[in-house]
Amino acid sequence: MTTLQLQPGRLDEFLLFFQDSIAPVAAAQPGFGGITLMTDARLSKVVAVGLWDSEADLLASDRTYYQAKLAEVSGLLAGPPLREAYEVSVQVELTAAGAAYIHGI
Repeated sequence: MTTLQLQPGRLDEFLLFFQDSIAPVAAAQPGFGGITLMTDARLSKVVAVGLWDSEADLLASDRTYYQAKLAEVSGLLAGPPLREAYEVSVQVELTAAGAAYIHGI
């Protein structure tokens, strides 16, 4: 999970860069399981939650693209990013029939 504090008024620019430059590179990484961006335009804040098959895949992504892409958006940031790693303990998905499918312990 990465939290970014953007400079005021730079959210749209960041989102375009993310869609055009970060997402395709992330999706091509081994073990990539998806990413969700949550934003607060009022606060110019972005929280990115990425899913990886393993901790090794997450660490490899740091070496292969994460740091480089972060450097490319550094001009949009108001401060340093906060990166935290968590393990998925429970995940709830909807089936095609609309029922909850729960992955967990």
